[in-house]
Amino acid sequence: MANQISLPVDRVLMKLSEMILDEKIRGTLDQGRNCLIIYEEEEPTEMFDHAITTFNNLDQVLDSLYDKTQKFKEKYYK
Repeated sequence: MANQISLPVDRVLMKLSEMILDEKIRGTLDQGRNCLIIYEEEEPTEMFDHAITTFNNLDQVLDSLYDKTQKFKEKYYK
């Protein structure tokens, strides 16, 4: 790519790295093969949204159970 646009390879690599870090490009640089690997855009799925909701609900349940055990412990194990 650097040859096609008549720029030094180091400068192109630096700019591509910057674009990846700034999340303008979703990908990674494979310096061993001297290439850019671009990831496909992932669209969130309904199953993913349900899984996040389930994890949030489980977190609330665990917090509630922890609070109840602490109250029980304070009441009966002074």
